[in-house]
Amino acid sequence: MNLAEISTLLLHGESGHRNSFTDGYFFDSGILYGNLDAEISRIICGIDVGAEEIITTDRFKTNACSDLLLSHHPEGRFARGILNVIDCQRTLLLSMGLQQKKIDAVIDKLKTELIAHYNSCNLLRIESFCEMLETQMMCLHTPADTLAKEYLDSLFENHDLTLGSIISRINLIPECKISEKFCGTKSEILFGSGDDKAGKIFFMVTGGTSLPNELYENLSDSGVETIAAQYFSNSDIETAKKCGINVISLDHIAIDSLGMNLALDAVRRKGIPIIPISGFISVDRT
Repeated sequence: MNLAEISTLLLHGESGHRNSFTDGYFFDSGILYGNLDAEISRIICGIDVGAEEIITTDRFKTNACSDLLLSHHPEGRFARGILNVIDCQRTLLLSMGLQQKKIDAVIDKLKTELIAHYNSCNLLRIESFCEMLETQMMCLHTPADTLAKEYLDSLFENHDLTLGSIISRINLIPECKISEKFCGTKSEILFGSGDDKAGKIFFMVTGGTSLPNELYENLSDSGVETIAAQYFSNSDIETAKKCGINVISLDHIAIDSLGMNLALDAVRRKGIPIIPISGFISVDRT
C-alpha cells in the first residue's frame, strides 16, 4: 500500500466513514511529510514523536523498506489544527443536553487561549526534521481518540454499574493491563467511592483538548453523574466535587494506545507490520 492509501484507511476506516460526531474534524491528523506514492512496508508508531523518534526511524531504514512514522499526538501544523477540532465539542455537548449559548461562550474562550499558545510555538521544527532525513510522517489524533471513546461508550451502556466495577472493567482492557504491569499506571477514582453508582457517564477522551470545567455544572444539570477523562487539574477535581460529579482518571497512554490500535487494525489486515515506540502499546485485535 502507498502512503496515500494508508492515510485514507487510518483517517476514515475500511468503510470510508467512521460514522461519528467527529467526522470532518480531522484538522489535527494527516500526512505531515512524505511522498503520497511511496509504498509503505511497515509503520513505526508512537504516542509522542519528536526528534528522537525521527532519528530512530532513520536508523531503522533499509533499502528494502519504506517506513511510515506515525504519531498519535499532533505535531507541526496539525498541532495548531486542534483549534478547529475543539469545535466538535460543541456537537458532543449539545448531544449531552447542554445549551448552545453556554457551550459557545466557553469554547470560544478556550479557543482564544489556545490561539495565544500556538502562536508562540515553533510548528515547523518537526516537519523540517522529517524533510531533512526524508522520513515519511503522519499524525493520527482525533480519529483514534474517537474510536477509543466509542469503544468505552459501548462498554458502559449500563448506567447501574458502580464506580468500582467500571474501574475493574477498564483495567482489564489489554492496553490497560499491559500499562499497569510494566508502568504501574492504571485508571483510578479521584472523587467518589467504589460502591457509588456511576449513573450517566461522560467519557471525555476526544475533542482535541480537555473539557473546560466551567461546563461541569451544566453537565450535572443534564444528568451526568460521572466524568471519566485522561487529564484533570486540581481545579477540575474541586469543581466536580462541588457539582457532585464522580471523577475517574483514565490511564492516558493506555487509552491513547487503545484508539490507535483500533485504527491500526485496518492496516494490520492489509499485512502491514506495526513497530511500537515512544510509549505506544501495540495490541492486535484482528
